[in-house]
Parts: sequence; C-alpha cells; structure tokens
Amino acid sequence: MTPYKIHPVTAALHHRVALETAQFGASTILDIGGTGKLKEFVSCKVQDVNLTTGVDGCCLPFENSSFDVTVSIATLEHVACQEKFLAEALRVSRTASIHWFPYGSNAVLVEEFKKRFWDTTPCYRHACTIPPPAALDEFQVEMEPFITVSEHLLLLATLYESMNCKEVYTFAQNHAHEPYGVILRVKR
Repeated sequence: MTPYKIHPVTAALHHRVALETAQFGASTILDIGGTGKLKEFVSCKVQDVNLTTGVDGCCLPFENSSFDVTVSIATLEHVACQEKFLAEALRVSRTASIHWFPYGSNAVLVEEFKKRFWDTTPCYRHACTIPPPAALDEFQVEMEPFITVSEHLLLLATLYESMNCKEVYTFAQNHAHEPYGVILRVKR
C-alpha cells in the first residue's frame, strides 16, 4: 500500500504522526491499533498490534521501554479504559507516546450528529467515546488540534453514500474550521 492508495485525510493524519515520531529519532515504533498504514510513512521498524492480532492495548505483552515511540491513530476513542491504554503505551516506550483521537466539545457534537446516519449507512456504526479531560490528568501531555470537523465529515461523505448529502455538507460548513481531533504527546 502506498500513501496514495488511502484517503487523503487518512494519509495526512499518518504523515503527521510520522513527522511526530521523527522528532524523537524513533528507529522502532509500536502502532497500537495499527493496520500497516504507518509503515508507508516512516523509514524505521513499525510493529502493528491490535485486537485482531490478539493484542489488547490495555495489556501490552512487551517489556518496559521496548520501543522508541508508541503511537495510536483513531484508536483511543474505541477503548473502554482509556487511562490504562495510555499508561501501557507510555510504559513500553523509551521516549514518547503519540496519539491521534477525536477530543473536546466539537468532537462530542460531531459524534452525536453522526448517529443520525447509523440506520441508513451500511457498516457505519462506529461508536466513539470522546476521552474526558480527566482521563488525561495523570499524564503530562501536550495537545495540538489536528483534523477539523469539516475534514472528518468530508472523509466520511466520500466513504459512505448516505453521508454524501446536504445535511452533512451544511453541518461541515457550519463547523468548518473547528477542531475535531488532536495530536497528543506524552514524553517520558
């Protein structure tokens, strides 16, 4: 798979995470929830783990400091115990743990809006639990908005025919530049 064979918003997100890992000089990366896409954006070793490979991100089967950097992309919002997930990601990293996920009041608003399409969109029942600020309290984090409401909704409109409609475009326009997701960095 090349970066050009995935949706441009997905590619932009993976490219950004790759740039973040490069800032820490990563030669080994653990992609928790990864499915192979990040490998196309970095020149170092990436190990993907997820539930389909038998690995739960809340109980990683690796020694402390096993990887230079750990990452997750669009995974944290699907995890029941988000604090445990972040703690495990940090435990097995040597320098930093980097995550992208929907966050904040705009993300909550978007997730509520998307539920309107669950009955009409085959294969799109993608429930997200937006992490509350308290889930991040025990970590010293840096967060930066990345991916807007409109970018996220336009991605979905290209993937699901029932979301390619006036209601989605109006909502996207009304919230065009508001942040939907964040890049979160936790340094060791």
